[in-house]
Amino acid sequence: VAAPGTFVARECSPGERHTYRISLAAGDHLYAWVAQQGIDVTVRLVSPRGEILADLNEQKNIGESERYALVAGEGGDYSFLVLSSETAQVSGRYEATIDIVTPGATTAASRITANDLLFEAEKMRLLGTPDGRRAAQPKYIEAIALWQALGDPLKEARALHGLGMAARLQEEHPAALERLSQAAEAYRRAGNPHGEVQALAARCWSFEWQGDKGRATDCLSDALARYRALGVRHGEALCLGGLGRIAADTGNYPSALAYWSAALPIVRERR
Repeated sequence: VAAPGTFVARECSPGERHTYRISLAAGDHLYAWVAQQGIDVTVRLVSPRGEILADLNEQKNIGESERYALVAGEGGDYSFLVLSSETAQVSGRYEATIDIVTPGATTAASRITANDLLFEAEKMRLLGTPDGRRAAQPKYIEAIALWQALGDPLKEARALHGLGMAARLQEEHPAALERLSQAAEAYRRAGNPHGEVQALAARCWSFEWQGDKGRATDCLSDALARYRALGVRHGEALCLGGLGRIAADTGNYPSALAYWSAALPIVRERR
């Protein structure tokens, strides 16, 4: 049973499905967020009458999230499912956040607005266009202020993370570094080490693109150690690949070969 504000982090194997029962009253607002971490999942929502309301697998990037929002048309027990493809080659992990807001409750209006802004900002960013990223940024900024006022560091972190990624892809690297560092700190306050290392690692490419290969190397080395401590193999491979690229760019070919040789078995196991 998923209560309002439920957060769950679980391992997921190929072909596995996890089902959560969500009790909603008519008019309740449901916001479901599933952060994919090394595995591609499908998110499904089923009504109390057995009707499939959503069957989403929009984000093939295993570092992005599946999201779904609903205003319940009827009361009852809904089923929320997270499914991994039977053809997936490796296991992975996901983090699911289920936020239920009942209109009229204390802070309900602010929570609905903050969730709507965050979901809309993510939608605009993931269009993958400069216009989409520019349109997303003010929505993220407004959402961050609301989540800070509501005292929800995880949602604050996600908004900061999205804003930092939008800035990075716009090549606004100083702003990206600031926002991603703030996101890592908010994830730390939320007790979410996986989100923290993702935000910290995302900074590394801004250092590199600014030409600061020394700080990029330090950043990737730190992220690599964190990913290894958490057992996140796809993150480990990304950092090893980045370290190899920087080593090659600076003429250190033996180190480049060593990094890439270490990354290759991980890449092969995940195909």
